[in-house]
Amino acid sequence: MRGPNAGRRLPMVRWYNPVLLLIAGIRAALTTTIGRITDNRELQAALSPIEDDGTYGVFDYSNGHAASDQAGSASAQDGIWLDYVADLGDGYKPTFAVAEAVARECLDHGGAPTQRAKILVMGGDEVYPDPFNNAYEERLMAVYREACEKHGEFEADLFAIPGNHDWYDGLREFSDLFCTGGETYASQQEHTFGAWKTKQDRSYFAIELPGDWWLCGVDVQLDTRLNSSQLRYFEDVARHAMQTGAKVILCAATPNWATSLERPVKDPLLDQIARIFEPQGKSVRLILAGDIHHYSRYQPMDEGPVLITSGGGGAFLHPTHQLAQTTRINWDEQEREYCQEKTFPSASKSHQLTYRNLLFPLLNPEFSLLIGLIYTIMTWFLETRRQLVTNPLDTFMANMVGDYSTIPQALDNFFSAIPKSPEFAALVVGLHIGLLLFNGSGHWLVRHSLAILHSLAHFLALTTAFCLAALMCPMLPLGNVDPLISFAVFFTIVLVAGSLLGGLVFGSFLTLTLNIFGLQYNNAFSSLRIADYKNFMRLHIDRSGTLTVYPFGIERASTSISEPVPIEAPIVID
Repeated sequence: MRGPNAGRRLPMVRWYNPVLLLIAGIRAALTTTIGRITDNRELQAALSPIEDDGTYGVFDYSNGHAASDQAGSASAQDGIWLDYVADLGDGYKPTFAVAEAVARECLDHGGAPTQRAKILVMGGDEVYPDPFNNAYEERLMAVYREACEKHGEFEADLFAIPGNHDWYDGLREFSDLFCTGGETYASQQEHTFGAWKTKQDRSYFAIELPGDWWLCGVDVQLDTRLNSSQLRYFEDVARHAMQTGAKVILCAATPNWATSLERPVKDPLLDQIARIFEPQGKSVRLILAGDIHHYSRYQPMDEGPVLITSGGGGAFLHPTHQLAQTTRINWDEQEREYCQEKTFPSASKSHQLTYRNLLFPLLNPEFSLLIGLIYTIMTWFLETRRQLVTNPLDTFMANMVGDYSTIPQALDNFFSAIPKSPEFAALVVGLHIGLLLFNGSGHWLVRHSLAILHSLAHFLALTTAFCLAALMCPMLPLGNVDPLISFAVFFTIVLVAGSLLGGLVFGSFLTLTLNIFGLQYNNAFSSLRIADYKNFMRLHIDRSGTLTVYPFGIERASTSISEPVPIEAPIVID
């Protein structure tokens, strides 16, 4: 086991590492398949049944502190403070920047002092890229313990809901760390979050707050629906524990209103939640979600809950300029209009950051090398079909020098060899299908058109790399060397040139697709691994029952002390 500062030097996850992509894809496929058969949430419900003591499994902070905390009566005079963070544990620097900020005793929000929260809520995806290999300890827990050490002793409670990355091991590690009901074991002393103590025994929970406010955290696994035991839990809470007129803050792992291309957004989770609370006379006033690594707020034009995405707890930045200015969602069997009020970073800054993808070969050399390797294999198929079928290897380079002394000769031989190579054709078709699948969502005509243009751009890059190698080889002193070495030199030039050109094509495609069509928001920014522009929220419920939300942003993440700034004016919800 590593020491308490094990996460200090861990860099941001390199999402375009081909090995990581392969492993993540396999694990996601396995988790999705197994998750349809076995559900850890049902196991949790069986192992931790709700006691028949009239509490219905609710965590009671209605007096400003936990019901079991006799020392918290003073805090009741000022209501209660809560912090919300989501999408943590990607790299040390952004995760520590947020952890250090929420550990401070006081933060200024545009002249309004805010206090360190009694409750910290983690809103999903607590670690990246997955929970394996001691990732929670190294990328999250050690970082939060270090943040506590900088600000002296204090005590706070911790609640968390899982996101899709937490589910990649079937929720095993998440359950061991978060769902222990506050118990700790002598053999797991390092498995703590410092001053923050876990309380829950399931991956979902309901917290009673002052002023008849409630905070409900739901677990949607890899889907967008609640399972049967979770539905039963929240229906019992709504029917028996909540008073008529109760106001609900919902914490969900995904903001479908920000990602769905459908208008209005048809979200099974929101439909389930509305059916649970609204007919009972309880209203959902605020929905908080992570998963998308930026801050955005959508305000209802008439009635409905405020929608806030705040996934800036420590993962790479997502853009904001692709977001719709207005949207509609189906809520409580009605279509509600919403308007975008604020984003962090701004749409203009997000648009500018996208152009960093023009440096894709430098930012993602592993993936660019993979593209270059594909180009090399395609070239090898062509040349071996054209020459080595009839010519021995020792005459290969002599033919290359004679055949490719000019660009027209190189192009003529290149294109004449294509019909002779079924392997080349198979790779071209496979590449196009891969690019089509990579485009993901959007109108079919747009997706197919982009895939065709992207394929043509790669074909042009391949042709350029081929011609460059063909023209360079006659200039090199290869006449008296072993033919195998000459063969290797030619394809090494194709590999290097193809990696640079192919990476540039890929980065340009990401830039244009996002900035023009508003697509590829995840792929275009995971390539950049931007640690800055983090965010979190501080919530306060005062004695009168008014909820005030203070959104904080961190423009430049630091490994020492970062400076949180107000993203926008406080949001008041009665």
